[in-house]
Amino acid sequence: MIAIATLSNNAFDVLHHQPRGYAPPQKDTSSAATPLLLKMIGMLLAFGALWTLGSMNSERIAGYVEGHLKRSREWALEFNRQFVQVKVQYLVFAPMGVAMLLGILTFNIFGFLLLTGGGVYVGMNFPNWLLNFVRTRRGKRVEAQLMDAMVLLSNSLKSGLDIVQGFELVARDLVPPISEEFGLIIKNYQLGQTFERALEGMEDRVASRLLSYVIKAIVIQRTVGGNLTKIFDRIVENIREEGRLEEKMQALTAQQRIQSIVVGIMPWGMVILMSIFQPEVMAKYYFSPLGVLTVLFCAFWMSIGMSIVRKLGQITV
Repeated sequence: MIAIATLSNNAFDVLHHQPRGYAPPQKDTSSAATPLLLKMIGMLLAFGALWTLGSMNSERIAGYVEGHLKRSREWALEFNRQFVQVKVQYLVFAPMGVAMLLGILTFNIFGFLLLTGGGVYVGMNFPNWLLNFVRTRRGKRVEAQLMDAMVLLSNSLKSGLDIVQGFELVARDLVPPISEEFGLIIKNYQLGQTFERALEGMEDRVASRLLSYVIKAIVIQRTVGGNLTKIFDRIVENIREEGRLEEKMQALTAQQRIQSIVVGIMPWGMVILMSIFQPEVMAKYYFSPLGVLTVLFCAFWMSIGMSIVRKLGQITV
């Protein structure tokens, strides 16, 4: 009741207030270059403070850089194992450089820190994100060709060839990426590596659950014996059944997957759109201490929400 009375009183005052007359805009007598000069001085002081802090912790930073260089070499090796040639240093430093440049162009210390921090986070994690994407995409492509490879292997065994010769047929007759993987197994085997160890290497490279089943079946058969032709025929039947279930699952969970994408993209898209139309208003808020905290708070809870929605749409067949 008190709130309603207060609101009514304020509305009454607004309605009965005398209209304001025209007031000519006041001329700004201060120089426009002074705020810009002060911002540039503040940026230089911030750079000086960061440089001094880095000089005081040079040994720790050197150890961190050495650890990151080791991770970069590991990332480059993993990309090569996926048959992808990528300059890892470009993936790391390009987001950092772009974000730092955008932060400098804002002429705001909080904007510089926010964009630079986001660029550093993206740069340090982007190679790992891209590697996971490449492994997942390549694994799905291999799974799509796996049934044809199993049929070819089964027919080769029925015709009297051994498993190594069957792998050679797959590497010769099928198309990449499965021909590349099977061909690499044959090359490693010809260079003196055991066939079982070469199969384990392919299992490490390719993110495919079905391929892991096939490799385990071959390793067990070569260890304890068994009819590998019947095993391959059963695996082909399982792949067909699982493919039908996978298609049905994708249709049933399409809404949840789209919702997770919308939840993650829509808020940031609205922020970018509003920044295009009202850049001064958006920069004044989001490049302030409260705005930085708001962005961090929203990013934290939005990541949790995206993870929950994505988990709701994941069904293991």
